Amino acid sequence: MNKHYYDIEDEEEYMYTVGSVGRGTAIKNTSDLDILFDLPKEVYTKYYNYESNGQSALLQEVKNVLLERYPNTKMKGDGQVVVISFTKYKVELVPGFKQTDDRFKYPNSNDGGSWKYTNPLPEIEECKNSDDLTDGNFYNVCHMLRAWKNKKGFKYIMMIMESL
Repeated sequence: MNKHYYDIEDEEEYMYTVGSVGRGTAIKNTSDLDILFDLPKEVYTKYYNYESNGQSALLQEVKNVLLERYPNTKMKGDGQVVVISFTKYKVELVPGFKQTDDRFKYPNSNDGGSWKYTNPLPEIEECKNSDDLTDGNFYNVCHMLRAWKNKKGFKYIMMIMESL
């Protein structure tokens, strides 16, 4: 992605590991890896100016760029992500555009297309801070909850609470 969009060899620049792995709350055998890739502003401008669902076209472009590197890997654009299905795990890559306030604007190809915002970096930092404040117990509790959820199948939403 960096080679294509920025003409650099560094594979980690402009890439953020987010979701449970990024927060440090994932457990062994996590089913997916969530990646946010910060694309150049001119790419946003190109797809913002589409007459109809530039968000879907953006996901297809990113998928095609990835297929150049991984031609035998199953991929698809799905709502807000490009799903990359490797043998042992899947990657859900969100193409985004970093904003001046450090949030990311990302495409939503559903219902004709729209742009949404996410703010994962403070969430990741807050998890680290909470773990430091609890001598490692924050991550322990998160891991127990995730394992319980995986075993029993209940649904919950991970919420990061502001430290007191």
